[in-house]
Amino acid sequence: MTIIVYHIQHGIVNIISYSHQNIEG
Repeated sequence: MTIIVYHIQHGIVNIISYSHQNIEG
């Protein structure tokens, strides 16, 4: 179960990083 939560958190961080890069351009 813990692995699943970690995977979800990692995915969210990935999305935030990608969005931030996209905004900076």
